[in-house]
Amino acid sequence: MRGEESDVARIRPRIITEGGAVKRGQKLGVLGCLLLICPFRGNGAAFSYSVGEKWLVTAVYRSPSGRGDSWSPPIVWEYSIEKMDRNSEGRPIAEIQIRDPEGLRSETATLTIDLTRMSLLTVKCEYLVQGRRKRLIQDYPAGGSSVLRFPITTAPFLVPGIPTDSLHFHREGQREFRTRKATVEDFQIARDAVLSSMKSQPLRVGRGFDHFDDLFVVEISEGLHRKLYQIWKRNRPWPVYTEAFGCRSFTDEAFTNKER
Repeated sequence: MRGEESDVARIRPRIITEGGAVKRGQKLGVLGCLLLICPFRGNGAAFSYSVGEKWLVTAVYRSPSGRGDSWSPPIVWEYSIEKMDRNSEGRPIAEIQIRDPEGLRSETATLTIDLTRMSLLTVKCEYLVQGRRKRLIQDYPAGGSSVLRFPITTAPFLVPGIPTDSLHFHREGQREFRTRKATVEDFQIARDAVLSSMKSQPLRVGRGFDHFDDLFVVEISEGLHRKLYQIWKRNRPWPVYTEAFGCRSFTDEAFTNKER
């Protein structure tokens, strides 16, 4: 926009510059072009990504005072798959743009995800401060629990790198990374958490929790403290429920205020 000033904050020494992890103008070849027109099913066919796919995520944030079970009013974010490509290592990637669907907030974010490992690579966040456009960029080359750094965007963005098997456990320093099949108890945890933090909003359970065989849980914990808790549904591009950084979020498939 004419007259706008742009500041870029370099969060770490290596920054992926404009154009994402793939250099602008890089030739993709036939396989790369197919990524742009065909759905991608990676990581044991557990996830499906298509350019143009969109979904809504509702998020609530714990009160900064930390007193009681106090949560912010719900904020809705729109996610859209803008591009599918290959990075410099030849791995398939997807770029997901996050924005306020009503245009009331200036903050936007772009996620770059490695579709082979289902791991977040980069977050780019832009917002206006006193008429000046600020831009923050954060890299996550290691994936896993490294995504649990202080977030540069208020939009839910965590994709920690998900193994192909539904039963998995490993340690990353003091942190434990675990994936497992979801149970009825996980559904109850998500339902109760959402209802307790959305007291003024009548919600119904959506189709995101149909077919428990398609649901699995990703957890990262440190000692007795759970740092990340997600419920994923196979063949969907985003977790149906996430709890991390004092934020609870869920897709419109998981809980909805519409009739089924």
